[in-house]
Amino acid sequence: MSAMVNIWLRELTKLREKIQLEKTAMKKANHLFFKSISTQQHEEEEEYVAKSASSVVPVTAEKRVSEETIFMLMDRFAPS
Repeated sequence: MSAMVNIWLRELTKLREKIQLEKTAMKKANHLFFKSISTQQHEEEEEYVAKSASSVVPVTAEKRVSEETIFMLMDRFAPS
């Protein structure tokens, strides 16, 4: 009976080691994945800032929405 317990313990130890190796591999893969995403986001933000800085349009009186229009839209689309 003790031999069976020893066999089970060895197998459980092997499985535990295998799971730990898979977890570390996944952590490394996730780290590299998030690192690549963060560099892509940083580049996209830089492009956006460059584009927005060059295409700044001043807001004129015609482009603003009046307070009455805002209230009308809130009354129309607000849940009651």
